[in-house]
Amino acid sequence: MTARSVLHEIDQLRSMLRPDAMPGPYGSPTSSISHAPRPYTAYSSTAETSVDRLGRAIEAAEEEVEAALRRTTDVHKQQLRQRELEVAELQRVVAAKERAADELRSQLAAVKRGYEQRLAQLESSLSSRDAEVGMKPVSCMPGASAGLQTAAEHIIQHDSHHQGKLTA
Repeated sequence: MTARSVLHEIDQLRSMLRPDAMPGPYGSPTSSISHAPRPYTAYSSTAETSVDRLGRAIEAAEEEVEAALRRTTDVHKQQLRQRELEVAELQRVVAAKERAADELRSQLAAVKRGYEQRLAQLESSLSSRDAEVGMKPVSCMPGASAGLQTAAEHIIQHDSHHQGKLTA
């Protein structure tokens, strides 16, 4: 039953229950014979029928509201499940990125240790060559760290130049 028919029935009930719509026990003085008063039972049975129809319409409307509420609840549950899946996926992505960042940090630390070891080897090599030549150690000279870096670069170039001749 549609809302329009429910409203129509309510209007019918109102028109039937208005005092001016119901003639008195003897009819109104202006009433004609065709509008003879109906007995009370006729009004009550018509009203009861209308009330019953109205009750059924209200029950149908309540059932429709409950069905709409169930559908809405199902949609919200489905959306919540979808959001939970999205959150879980994002958490997996974040965990993977954290693992990748940790791996990069480990690689960086290993490279740094390698360069520090290579620098220590170069310092040792430079000190031993200075001792052979009879010079003061580079670390004792002013500006030793800059000089040490330049000397280390020179040794690396010198070593790679000699290795190139040996392999040729």
